[in-house]
Order: sequence, then structure tokens, then C-alpha cells
Amino acid sequence: MDWTALSIGEFDLSFGVDYLKELESMADFPFLSANILNKEGGKPVFTPYTVVKLSGFNVGITSVIGRDILTSEKQKQMGIYVDNEFVALKGVIKELKRKSDFIIVLCPTGFERAKEIAGRFDEIDLILTGHNPVTNLYQPIKVGGTLISQIYSRGKYVGRLDIQINDSSLPYDLYLEGKSEITNFQYQKLTMRRQQLENVYKDFKKKKEEGKNVDDGLKIIKDELDDIKEKIKELEKENKKDHKNTVKASLVSLGDNLADDPEVKKIDNEYKDKLIEEKGKFQEDMLKKGKRSPTDLAQDPHYVGAKMCGTCHPSIADFVKKTRHPGAFDTLRENKRQFEPECFSCHTTGYRMPGGFTNLYTAGELIGVQCEACHGPGSRHVLDTKVNMKKTPTEKDCVTCHDIENDDNFVYSTDMKTIKCPKEKR
Repeated sequence: MDWTALSIGEFDLSFGVDYLKELESMADFPFLSANILNKEGGKPVFTPYTVVKLSGFNVGITSVIGRDILTSEKQKQMGIYVDNEFVALKGVIKELKRKSDFIIVLCPTGFERAKEIAGRFDEIDLILTGHNPVTNLYQPIKVGGTLISQIYSRGKYVGRLDIQINDSSLPYDLYLEGKSEITNFQYQKLTMRRQQLENVYKDFKKKKEEGKNVDDGLKIIKDELDDIKEKIKELEKENKKDHKNTVKASLVSLGDNLADDPEVKKIDNEYKDKLIEEKGKFQEDMLKKGKRSPTDLAQDPHYVGAKMCGTCHPSIADFVKKTRHPGAFDTLRENKRQFEPECFSCHTTGYRMPGGFTNLYTAGELIGVQCEACHGPGSRHVLDTKVNMKKTPTEKDCVTCHDIENDDNFVYSTDMKTIKCPKEKR
């Protein structure tokens, strides 16, 4: 990958300033930050900005970190001072206006702060923001004349912006190709759903070729897909105008279609093996006998675990064991990720919920996606069977995990049929 510049964020700073400066000395591109200053003279620790030549344009690039992201105590420990973003940008943008045709600001500040920056500085043409791990902006938005695009979470995609400038007079007034601001959100949802359904449709076609009876599922998917394509056409037709300066956004998947870098893969495997070696045996032993504390069990309601559910619902328990849900935690083990907390919410039951899974030490009986992951905590129902549980999880419940990032083949209407619990024999 051809790097032009690197924006320094708070996660980078956790490695320490000295280490980052050492890395920068080995790189052939600058590490940018206009508002990370040293304590002594208040001078920038990293390069405040850079200007590069791209397609005949002088492109100025700078970066600011969110001042509120790092506490003053943390700044003191690191020997730095994080200046106010607006104060730092005022001086830098003044210089970039003289030296650049196009100004880009890298903002690991969070999306809302990036919008404030765009509203304050009309001179900025493009802001690339991040620091929102659970919020993804699939298409850019515009604030005034500034385009804002957000880095996709978890490193699963590379964002690509194709900018066409035919009229170089300022302001450029970049137009989001095929979409207006009014229909932007609607367009995002439709294009995401189209991509999801196209993947599922291909999968179902393969199953049909293998002789499986999937005609009903194919029809449902095709009908919805045709409807979505028609709506997208209408939106594009409605907003098609002769714009001189345009921008087209796309996401390039970094999935299984791209081979792993052998050197990085080796480092990753060594890290996982070492983690398992150091923590694995102790935590796996705890997992076998892990019980939650009285404090966890005192929560009302709290999670009781699938074994408790199975005492009254044996036929359903037997059915659930044949689905993939109970083995969700095993997939983490297979990929050496069983000690990564960011995976727990979709591979355990009730993670970070009152009386739910906390860690392998104390809540081993709640690993995997159990009954209560779909139907809610069952302690009140255990005490009084007249207290009803949630009967059927909604699509909203399911897509907290089966979203486009983690399961782009998920279709609620068809996939629910594969895990629908049978009626109990009384």
C-alpha cells in the first residue's frame, strides 16, 4: 500500500511518543498531528502538515486528535499537551490555503467533532474521521462545502473516494455522485441491502444447483432484490444532474479474497499462541467450573443458562444443540480469539448485561449463544412460569450480530426458519 501520511490517534500514543518517533524515522512518509505538542516549548511533536502533488493538484494534509479523548493526567504521563483542535487548525489551515489547492484534515476525533470542525472551517475540502468503532458511515456526507467520510471499523474495508474536478474555481462544491443529501441515508440503506441480498442470492443459486429445494427462499430474495434495484434507479434518476465536480465513494473489502501478508500473519499467530500459552490453561480450567458470583446472581433479572432452560424444555434444548448457536464460542477457539473481549458480545450470552457473561473466570456456563441471547434473561420466568419470555427475536435483535460486517449473507426471513424452536410436546 502506498502511504502518503499517517494520522496519530490516541491508540497510537499508547505505544509511547518515543517509539512512534522511532517508527517515523524509519518511514518514508510523515506522521501527522497539528495539536499534539511537547510540554516544554509547546512545539508540535509530530509533523503538523504535508503538501503533496496529486493529479496536478497541490493537496495539503493535516491531522488533529480529539482534545477530550486524552485526560490531562494521561497527557502528563506521556509528556505531551493536546491543544484545542480549533486553535491548532486555525494556524495550519491559514498556511495550507497559501500552499494548497485542496485541503484534507484527518480527524481521529469522532464523527460529531468532525462535523463541528467542518462547520467552523469552510476552507477544508475533505475530512476523514474515525474513533467511532460501532458507527459506520457507508457514504460521505456534506457539511457546508466540506465532505466528511469516516474510516470503516475493524479494518475490514479500505475506503475509496474518486474525486473528479473539472472546474477548479473555488469553492469546488463537490457533488455526491448519484445522491443528494436528502436521499443519502436512504440510498446507503438500499445499497447495503442490495449487496447483502446479492450475496445470499448467489449462495441460494448454488444450493439449487446442488439439488436442494430453495425455490421459496429464492423467490423471496429475488422479489426484494428487484424492488430495491428499482428504488435505487428512481433515486439516481431523481438526482441526476450535470455536476462539474463530483465524488464517488466505495468500500474495497479486505476479505478472504485477499491473501494474508505472510510476515504479518506470522506475527499475529505468534501473539495468539503466546496469549493462549500464558492465559489459556488457567482460564480453561476456570471455564469448566466457572460460576458467577452472588452479586451477579442477585441481579434482577439475570441470566440462568441453557441447562436451567433445558430442565423444563428438553425437546427444545435438544433442537438448539443441533444449531450453530451453542458452538459460537468454539469458533473463537478455532481462530485463537477466545481471549479477545471485543468478540464476546456475539459469542456469549448476556455479555456486559446485568447478571450475564462477564469473563471466563466467573461465568463459564454462559459461553455460546444460548436461549437467553434471543429470549432475554430468564430468572423471573424460572421463579414464576406465568412471567413470559420474549417469544420471537426481532430482526433488530438478530442484526446486532448478524450485520453486514459479520454476516453479509444473513436474511432474517429465511434464516429464522433454520433456528425456529419446535413446538413442545406436552
